[in-house]
Amino acid sequence: MGILKRVKTIFTADVHEALDRMENPISMMNEYMRNLEEQVGDAQKAFATNYILKKDMKF
Repeated sequence: MGILKRVKTIFTADVHEALDRMENPISMMNEYMRNLEEQVGDAQKAFATNYILKKDMKF
């Protein structure tokens, strides 16, 4: 069982290393920014919805 675990660990490490070499830091940062902007938009919509609901409950 120990040998299979070691082979799995080596394979995982090799895959991660290959992905790290292929990764473009600028492209990844742009993708993170797109995701962040989408999440901010979702948060703004949720805030607006909650604000309207709270305002309606007071009347």
